[in-house]
Amino acid sequence: MPMPSSSTAIAADLDTLKTECDACHGPNGASTHAEIPIIGGQASKFLAKTLRGYRMWDRPCVKSEYPGGPKAGQQTDMCKVAGALGDADIQAAAAWYAEQPFVPAQQDFDAAQVAAGEALHAKHCES
Repeated sequence: MPMPSSSTAIAADLDTLKTECDACHGPNGASTHAEIPIIGGQASKFLAKTLRGYRMWDRPCVKSEYPGGPKAGQQTDMCKVAGALGDADIQAAAAWYAEQPFVPAQQDFDAAQVAAGEALHAKHCES
């Protein structure tokens, strides 16, 4: 794969970049789609490292569709998205999303299994 130039950028400003990211990851990075990670509230260093990994094709780049925004239904992957980002874009996006509150995913759970796990933890893990 060709190495992307760190001077390329899709974002004219942070608002444009946030609109692009939020189209998949949800408002302020709070994804409601199980297959799309929540990025709001994650550590800036983690987000920047992850984006650089995608940009260098060091991470799996699964094809997916934009679930919302102006590109809804169009296919892309994170390597393609991150490949268009410059270093300043990555730092700006990582810093902004790190400042957002983390919104945990809504998940169904079995209260009986939670109680059983809690009992097992108390019996075997506390010591």
